[in-house]
Amino acid sequence: MMNLMGNLIQLVGHDIFVTKPEIF
Repeated sequence: MMNLMGNLIQLVGHDIFVTKPEIF
């Protein structure tokens, strides 16, 4: 479960970071 959530957050976070880096 933790691995699954971690991977999901990693993928989504990467997408957000690439599309909207100003958020971070």
